[in-house]
Amino acid sequence: MERSTVKFHGKSYKVNRVLNDRPIAIVLDVSRGKKRRIIKIFPPVLHRGLYKQGFKNELLAYRTFREQRCTVVPLLWGSTATLTVKYPEGTANVPDSCKLEGNQRAIMLEYLDGEMLEPRNATVDATTKALQYLNEIHSLGIYHGDVHNFGCRDGTPRNVMILNNGDVRWIDFEHSQKGANDDEMDEEQKVVECSIGPTGYIWQTRKRLGLTTDE
Repeated sequence: MERSTVKFHGKSYKVNRVLNDRPIAIVLDVSRGKKRRIIKIFPPVLHRGLYKQGFKNELLAYRTFREQRCTVVPLLWGSTATLTVKYPEGTANVPDSCKLEGNQRAIMLEYLDGEMLEPRNATVDATTKALQYLNEIHSLGIYHGDVHNFGCRDGTPRNVMILNNGDVRWIDFEHSQKGANDDEMDEEQKVVECSIGPTGYIWQTRKRLGLTTDE
């Protein structure tokens, strides 16, 4: 079946899969030749009211990381306010109401092989790095703003990827703030510490699941 494509700065990318479709953004795994990228779209449609501010927040954060050569987040490849999507004829599995029409705000990021950090795949090394990396993000004046699964007490943080090589990356900065005060960033660090620190909820969950510390 012919794939949908997106046009980013005049270049067409094939959509391999939809990684996430949330109220604020749609995240795509795309490729052009041997190049594989992530494209995150902030569509201005009903129920997506945060799209404009979310795009601005995320772009400001990633530009700051790129300028400061920060490597604890995906690399920003670019941004656009004129991304377009082309759907193949007869795409029955995509209702017209869900199709993105016209120009879209979007960012392009480095593709990373991995999965979201959660109790079943957590290691001491990964969680230690996640805490260190969040502190590095804070040192650049960026408050993440979306690090906690409210109502979830199994220790699963939000928006931390564990890569296939065991390293981690913080992602999804649409709720971020640049220039937040130190108290806010200290509180955010403490929230994550409670989830994945040495005595965090995540280790209690792993114990209940019968998993060893570094399994």
